[in-house]
Amino acid sequence: MVLEGDFGTGKSLATERQHQQDIAAARAGVQAPIPVHLTAQYIQEHVIDAATRAARRVGDPSLRDVALVLNALDEPGPIRSKTSFLMA
Repeated sequence: MVLEGDFGTGKSLATERQHQQDIAAARAGVQAPIPVHLTAQYIQEHVIDAATRAARRVGDPSLRDVALVLNALDEPGPIRSKTSFLMA
């Protein structure tokens, strides 16, 4: 899912709420996806590598899915050029 909207419309709030729901689901079920929340401007590597590394803090992403919330793709940063396909 991709959220688009003007500055101040609540996109970041919506992603945070989704992440909180993902955390609740992971607490409730052993097989629920591993919740990961990343902010695009801080990612220095491939998104998948960053998500995998973050997920390993909680569980084994080779055994469970990952529920990735990637926030702030519209802000400047090193990942912007790597994820331009998501913005099209």
